[in-house]
Amino acid sequence: MGKRNRKERRKHLQPELGTEKKDRQLISELDLVAPTENAEHTEELTGFAAFKAGYEEFRASRMTHAAKKRTRIRLLSLLAAVTLVFALIGVVATIQYSADMWHSITTKEAVKQELTPIIAPYVVTDVPELTDVTLLSETVKQRLAVWQFLLHADISAYEQDDYGNLFVPTADLNVYAREMFGYNVTLTPKSDYAGSLAITFDEESGNYLLPLRPDYATYYPNITKVVKEKGGYLLQVQYMASDFLDNLKPQSSGTVIKTMEYHLTETDEGYRVDRVQLIAITADGYYQPDASDEVSSEAPVA
Repeated sequence: MGKRNRKERRKHLQPELGTEKKDRQLISELDLVAPTENAEHTEELTGFAAFKAGYEEFRASRMTHAAKKRTRIRLLSLLAAVTLVFALIGVVATIQYSADMWHSITTKEAVKQELTPIIAPYVVTDVPELTDVTLLSETVKQRLAVWQFLLHADISAYEQDDYGNLFVPTADLNVYAREMFGYNVTLTPKSDYAGSLAITFDEESGNYLLPLRPDYATYYPNITKVVKEKGGYLLQVQYMASDFLDNLKPQSSGTVIKTMEYHLTETDEGYRVDRVQLIAITADGYYQPDASDEVSSEAPVA
């Protein structure tokens, strides 16, 4: 009786094998069947047990594969996100660095253009190294004031003679001298033909007679280094060989004769040179001016 019922039960369950849900239900019900000593029945149960074990192994394998795949996708997504973040940080940092560099370069170039006209008269006149430029002799101060005038004044406003010389009142040159050395400076007018520029003073009219275009300029300045200091600037300036005044403008090509260091102090009227120091002489046969020849006799030599 029991054997027939079990066969009918298996016959009843056999058609339901086909879907995962029914297979799992069948395996669960088979687990409830009591063991038997019959060899045929034992063989049948052993077959279903093998089927159950294979199914469970296959299902576990599928679950493990799916879990590994999901984990790999998560890791790849995380890695992609981290890479994207670092890439964005790198782009932002590069843009910021480039902007800072460009700002620094453009700022320094603007400063060079601003300060070159201030030091140009000193470079052209080739003043000696001094700890205080106000100690320069009256002759050198006059030369500097003349060059300051020629480089910055509107010369079309002045009368000219038939030889192309400008008539410049002493008072006008004093204005440029005070820009360079302070309000307490007043030039002592006199003729000077020792420098690169012929300066003639007419005592009767009280006017200077200056060439409209000087024959040549000794050097033109090339600022190679700008250091901002409290209350001013420290500059390294190359003295570039020049033959004509037309070349007296910021350039970076040509023969470097020497390098000087300029210290500029900020005043209410702008920047003013207060000391000059020799850094290096790079041209053979160059003669460095002796400060004792160009400094006022009342002042100590630097």
